[in-house]
Amino acid sequence: MMALDWRIQAAVTTATETPAAYPEGPSHPAGSTLVLSSQVTLAEGVPIFFPTPSAAALSLSIAARAARSAVELRKVLQFSPTISPSGTVQNLNRSLTSKLFDYFESCFVAVLFSIQALEAYCNYKIAYTLNGDFVIERDGKKIILPPLKVERELSIDEKLGEVLPRLLGVSTPKGLAVWEEYIHLRRLRDATVHIKSHHQWTSSSGDFEDSPYAWVLQHPASTIPSPAIGMLRYFALEHEDEWLNGAQKLIDA
Repeated sequence: MMALDWRIQAAVTTATETPAAYPEGPSHPAGSTLVLSSQVTLAEGVPIFFPTPSAAALSLSIAARAARSAVELRKVLQFSPTISPSGTVQNLNRSLTSKLFDYFESCFVAVLFSIQALEAYCNYKIAYTLNGDFVIERDGKKIILPPLKVERELSIDEKLGEVLPRLLGVSTPKGLAVWEEYIHLRRLRDATVHIKSHHQWTSSSGDFEDSPYAWVLQHPASTIPSPAIGMLRYFALEHEDEWLNGAQKLIDA
């Protein structure tokens, strides 16, 4: 039997024979592996059928591959001492400018898709487990939201800190190390997506030291997806660990 890709959304092994679900469709003997599939109609009107990927796993895979690419790019960057107005600094070898910019790109992709993995996972769990309205308190007022509005209107902080814990029957991760690490990553994502002018170049304000550029030069790129993987492990069921293990293997390869 062909091994399943770790990014697949869902699969089951049949305990009994499964009859055809539609006329002339296939039947499956006991022990068959069935996977969740999706259908898309192409522009020319031809429908195509394919195994459904987990959006969370796909995002983690993108983040992990980007982080791994950044690790390799960082190895080739070379700096040499140069005199500047502020004294001696380490200056990039100008022939490696493209490699540095490639490094920034890979790091930013890893940051963005690490948070996207969390967003996708939250919405997937909400869709599968929330069977009615959800009540959340904001500014001392109770707000009642149907499932779709929970997905669309609540922040990722609210989903991870309040919605998932209540839906899955676990304590909130707030106050734990895994939460603090997530918050740092989410703020880095926000600073990257909504990048301000004082984070785009060094200026007299001195705020460039807090920029996404500064962060990815000051920290190992391999650690970028780690807060997302850690947060997902906090909530993940056993079969969902495959998504996290698959992403970690990509980083460690």
